[in-house]
Amino acid sequence: MSTAVSRHVMYAGRPQAYHQGELKNPDVRYLSERKSNLFDLIAIFILTALAGSRAVTVGTDTRVYGWIFDALPKSASISELLKFGTQEAGYTLLSYLVKSQGGSFTTLLWAASAITVTTAYWALRRTSKNFTLALAIFVMLGAYTIQFNTLRQGMAISILFLGATFLGKRRGWLIYTLLGLLATSFHSSALVATLLLALFYRWHLTISRLWVGAFLVIGLTAALWGSPWLLSIIEAFNPSYAVYVDWKLEAGVGLWLLIVARLALLVYALALRPTEDDMKYATWSALGIAWMIIGSQSLIVSRLSAYFLVFLCVLVPNAMQENKAGKMHVVVLLISGAIFMALNVTNFGDLVPYEFAP
Repeated sequence: MSTAVSRHVMYAGRPQAYHQGELKNPDVRYLSERKSNLFDLIAIFILTALAGSRAVTVGTDTRVYGWIFDALPKSASISELLKFGTQEAGYTLLSYLVKSQGGSFTTLLWAASAITVTTAYWALRRTSKNFTLALAIFVMLGAYTIQFNTLRQGMAISILFLGATFLGKRRGWLIYTLLGLLATSFHSSALVATLLLALFYRWHLTISRLWVGAFLVIGLTAALWGSPWLLSIIEAFNPSYAVYVDWKLEAGVGLWLLIVARLALLVYALALRPTEDDMKYATWSALGIAWMIIGSQSLIVSRLSAYFLVFLCVLVPNAMQENKAGKMHVVVLLISGAIFMALNVTNFGDLVPYEFAP
C-alpha cells in the first residue's frame, strides 16, 4: 500500500480496509481516529443541559417519573429497591443512587441525559465519516428528543447504539453483549433490539429485499394484531407492557408521514451505494421502519423502532461522504431536516413550550 493511501485510510486501525472494499473513498476516515476537542465538550454539555434542565412539564412522562422519584425511599436494601415499582433494575438503582446522595429529580434528569448523550455521541464518533452532519441528523430526526418522553428507553437506545459499534471488532461480541444487558437493565425492550441487531448483522439489504420486506411486514402487522395470543406473549415477557397492546392507540397521518420520511432517507442512502461495511446500518434502519409499520396499530409499540432508526444518522452521512455528494445534497438534507424537526417537536408529546426546571 502506498504511503498516501496509508495516511488517509484509517478504519478501526486497519489501513487495509480500503483494498478490501470496505471504503470506496480513500480520503475518508472515521472520527474514532481523531482526538476529542473543545467542540465535543461544548456539544455534549449543551445537549445534556437541554434535556437535563427541563421542567417536569416538558415531555409526556417527565412528571410521572418525578412522582416515582419522590416516592423512592432514601434508604433501602437492594432487594427492597428491586421490589419497588415496575421500573427496571438499572433505572431504579440509578434513581436510588441519586436520591441517596441528596440529589433531586433534576439531578436524575441530568444523570440520565448525560448517559444518553455521551454514549450516543461516542457511538457517532466511532462510526461517522462526517461527524458534523451525523450529529445534525441525530438531532433533527428526533433521535435526540426521544429521551424527553421516554427517559429509560432513551438511555437504553444510546447504550445499545454504542454497543453495536463494537460488532465485528476484537472481543466486540463480548462488549456488545454486556452493553446490551446494561441497556436492558434500563428498559426491557432493549433485549428484543439486542437480539435483532445481532441476528441481522450480516444480512445485506437491497432495494428488492426492501420492497418484499415491506409487504411481509404489512402482512405480519395484520396477522399479529389480529391474533388473540399476542397479549399473552407480551405478558410473559414483561407484564407491565401488556397495556401497550391492550391500549391500541392507532396511528394517524403523522406516524405514516414519519414512516415515509425515514423510508425516503433509506432509499436515498441505498441509491448512493453504501460501502459493504455500512450496509448493516441500512439493514438495521429498515428494521426500524418495519417496527414503525408493525406498531401502526399501537403508537407505544412503534417506539421499538428508535433502537434501529438511530442508525440512519450514520448511514446517510457515511454514504454521502463516500460518494462525495455535492453541497446541494447537503443543503437540501439540512433544510428538509430542519422542517422535519420543527414539525416533529411541535407535535411530539409536550416538548413545547420548553421550560427550565425551577
